[in-house]
Amino acid sequence: MRNKKLLSTMLAATLTATTMAMPVMAADLTGNVPVDLGVKSGVLRVQLPTRMAIEIDQYELDNSGAGTNQIASVPFAMTNKGNVNVKVDVTSAVTLGPKVKLASTKEGAVESSGDAYAWLAVASATDIDNTISYDDPTTSGDALVEDCSQLNETNMNVSTFASSGDVKQTYYLKAASGDAEDITYRTYKSGDAVVDPFARFDRLDGEMSTGDEVFKKLETSDVYVVSGDTVRKLVRGTKSGDAGASFTTGEKAYVVSGDAKTSNDSNLFTAANELYVYGEGTEVKDGKAAFRYVGKLSEPKTWSKNDIKDITINYTIEGVGASTYETEAAKCTQGLYPSVTGPKVSVSATGLVTISGLTADKNYQSAAISLGGEEYDIEMAPVTWGTNDPWSEEEGGTLTAQLGTDWVNDLKADGAGKIIVTLTDDTTIEANIVLS
Repeated sequence: MRNKKLLSTMLAATLTATTMAMPVMAADLTGNVPVDLGVKSGVLRVQLPTRMAIEIDQYELDNSGAGTNQIASVPFAMTNKGNVNVKVDVTSAVTLGPKVKLASTKEGAVESSGDAYAWLAVASATDIDNTISYDDPTTSGDALVEDCSQLNETNMNVSTFASSGDVKQTYYLKAASGDAEDITYRTYKSGDAVVDPFARFDRLDGEMSTGDEVFKKLETSDVYVVSGDTVRKLVRGTKSGDAGASFTTGEKAYVVSGDAKTSNDSNLFTAANELYVYGEGTEVKDGKAAFRYVGKLSEPKTWSKNDIKDITINYTIEGVGASTYETEAAKCTQGLYPSVTGPKVSVSATGLVTISGLTADKNYQSAAISLGGEEYDIEMAPVTWGTNDPWSEEEGGTLTAQLGTDWVNDLKADGAGKIIVTLTDDTTIEANIVLS
């Protein structure tokens, strides 16, 4: 029995080995699967003013507050009506008359050596629900700053014009509410009333007039169905019989040509037979922002349009992916964003550095001065730090530092500079330096 068992074991091993050694036959089948590549194009539609009024208000006729504001300005309001989150970069540039200079601080707007000084700044709205408010909760406490007169360069929502004559802000506007199906689409052609910028217009092409054409095209593309003044979008992959997928005689259908333009393109509607489509949705609170100009003028000069000649506004708008939007928007230091209450740095005309709004998570780590395109550690030259500042390593608070004579002389010689403060979470805040 032992030999029989051994033989059976050996036979089983041989059979197993033979089975394992047998080559695996390749299947005599080949094939390919076509892959359709499409592009999901979002609706960009940001409503912006086409004009903005700004006035010199030397006698504060438009000011009801306890502070000073000698620049009267209507709000520059922005509303995202598209289904794409966007970032809006705004640059304001001022043209000054002779013997007029810009002050880096509100209190620095004092006539000096025959030159008049103006403190000019942009104040971003911090609430835009029912009425526009420019309140900075870090300084006002429970009292709303409703008229901008109490704002100055240290406020979280204020950006001061640099000595170069410009100032920049970045705003993040959340997409309109609802899904793509909640977007209202409209056509636009030569001769129609102008749409407030910024809107993305897609040129419609490839006219179709039968259901067979439409549903064949829907296999590879989105289709826009035009019926009189109304437009509805059929999403790629929609089939006949699906909800909302009807197409009736007399309607026309189109696909987007890929030739996207914006309403501020000068050559947008040159051809009378071109038809465009644009969309808009219902805005949400975080999809709106606004700013206005504030300022103080030195005395005893009588100011006129020859002193502050004009202010120009340039903006760029770009879409932001849904997965990164919240992270990017949280870093923003203007307007409606949480970090408006975070740390901020400012430098007075005499070189006093103030770092406010520091917290346990965002505390002071280091600082550098930028001169002539190079950055230098602030401790490379004498600096006197405040000894009684309401600040601690554990809780944060407010820090002050007076730049020494070496820093002041170098900054004056260079004309301007910048301070960059690194916080304990490795983010940075910065401010321009213009000394008088």
